[in-house]
Amino acid sequence: MKFKAFLTDNGVALLEKRFLPALDKMGRVCHLYLTRENAMFLHNLLNGDGVQSIAQFRKESLFDDYRISSQNDDRIAFLVDLGLLHRALRSSVNISIQGAGATTGGAAASSNRLQIKLVKKKAPNSRQPMPFLTFETKGYKSAVIQDVPISNPLSKTDVMELQSTLDMAQNLPQTLVQIPDLLQLQNLADRLKQVGDLLNVSITQYGDLHLQVSTTLITVGSEFRKLGVLGVQVEAPAGDQVLSAQSRREVALHKGEALSVHVNMKHFTKTLHCHFAKPDCAFYGIAPQGACLTVIFQFFIPGTWQIDKSISLHCRLPDDGFNNVSIDHCTCKILSDFQPIVPLLYAVKWMKGDTISIPSFTHFAGRTLVEPVQETRLELEKRRPTLQSNMYFACGDNVAIYIKAQEANWMAHVPKIMNKLVLVWTTETKPA
Repeated sequence: MKFKAFLTDNGVALLEKRFLPALDKMGRVCHLYLTRENAMFLHNLLNGDGVQSIAQFRKESLFDDYRISSQNDDRIAFLVDLGLLHRALRSSVNISIQGAGATTGGAAASSNRLQIKLVKKKAPNSRQPMPFLTFETKGYKSAVIQDVPISNPLSKTDVMELQSTLDMAQNLPQTLVQIPDLLQLQNLADRLKQVGDLLNVSITQYGDLHLQVSTTLITVGSEFRKLGVLGVQVEAPAGDQVLSAQSRREVALHKGEALSVHVNMKHFTKTLHCHFAKPDCAFYGIAPQGACLTVIFQFFIPGTWQIDKSISLHCRLPDDGFNNVSIDHCTCKILSDFQPIVPLLYAVKWMKGDTISIPSFTHFAGRTLVEPVQETRLELEKRRPTLQSNMYFACGDNVAIYIKAQEANWMAHVPKIMNKLVLVWTTETKPA
């Protein structure tokens, strides 16, 4: 496999001054994925742990004389340390500037171009050649080479998995709201993280954004109203301005005109560091069933209000609301092996009172995992002896539910019912 290109002045400015500082805040190491048309920096797409971020550039926005070839449909992916990459790029740029300052003329300007390529060479104290991403530039009296160590390129199977995950990550929420200034949100997040580590984000189809942190004693948050909306939008109900922010949120959730998700405060704060990339605007959206919070950053063509489609950056923050919940001094942790079943809980809509409602939900593979249920605890108690072996039973202070699932190999999940912790029992632990 081969890759070689020259970084343009615009490409150097985008990477050195904006995107590499922002992406380094997401995580020190990421995948650099190169195709015939695009260069992408990808965080956590394969392991699914933490914030997923996707920064994509058309080759023309970064490179000139772009050449790539591989047996995997001209696709190359590898891990790279962003800190080392940024340092090598900055050093190469400084040397190139010094060389340009000491010479004149078009030929000199052409000779000072910054070349980037994949090479294999023996590192000190190593017998085997190792892969490097190499920057080569010419100073006034000498050429300077900066070698950035990288992982071995991904196998064909891993690249296919990376591409498949990337394709799925492109799906957008139905409703997106334009968020306030990132630095304003940063100040709010700095205050909220003093209260708790779990941030509840709610987005309504009216254009309202709710951010709040709750403990057993207090709930602290902020509401941003009448934000710009992309996608599905409805008119706010008449008279909602007299309600409290919490009441407006609950009414919208009850009517199905809002979605809510719990995200790790550290993950949320990381996405705010994307202000280093200098986006012109940003949007929040929540995936169906509250699976994740999506953050989309837009960039305009300089001097215009037109979206620059050659650059894109978006992040996905996984729902963290059910990962760790304490029950009777024990902790139930949802393992990554159970990930296909986790959307079950996202589909559940809780209702106050003695009745609980569960909407139907179909897994992406087409198997029905949840059937609609709505009945009181007393009604369910009468039918308990008739429950099938694949029924899952949950019992709270005022309500009881069951979930019919065709997948019987999962452990206990922990939803919240009316602020009461309730254990969903498997057939092996179902109460008598």
